[in-house]
Amino acid sequence: MAGPPQHGGDLACRVVFLIEIAVNLLSVALMCRPASFYAQFVPVQPGNDSVMHAVASAKLFGHGADGFMSWYVVLLLVLTYGSARSLISYNNQALAVIQEAMLLGDILHLGATFVLTKAVGGWTQANYIGCGLTAFYAAWRIYFLVETYQWLPGSGRAWYSDY
Repeated sequence: MAGPPQHGGDLACRVVFLIEIAVNLLSVALMCRPASFYAQFVPVQPGNDSVMHAVASAKLFGHGADGFMSWYVVLLLVLTYGSARSLISYNNQALAVIQEAMLLGDILHLGATFVLTKAVGGWTQANYIGCGLTAFYAAWRIYFLVETYQWLPGSGRAWYSDY
């Protein structure tokens, strides 16, 4: 698409993806304090204060976790930049490829969250919010991709449309 959104569905998708960009940038800022970030995903044990909880969480994830967090931040920033750039330029073809990658990431993120919650002994508010946002974004990505690719058999439409 070369130009502004043509109908409400396109505009709604763009608004959701712009909100996601803001949430991603906020997440990256929070990841600058790894111990506090990790602590969000580990249930508080009875008798632990917030400092002890953060220290115990960091130990649970190990010393190499900060390095993995850095790689995650890099990947998140690259995908966020690609999404922002394709939104700004109204390039739905590029946006569709980015959203495909993000949808795959959503599926993997949900799986990883279930593995994490089992490993740390329970769910936290951050885990619930993360899964909720991930499912919300995944639903919008699917809608956008179906509308963009028109991949329904027998639709008589081209493989890719300008939406």
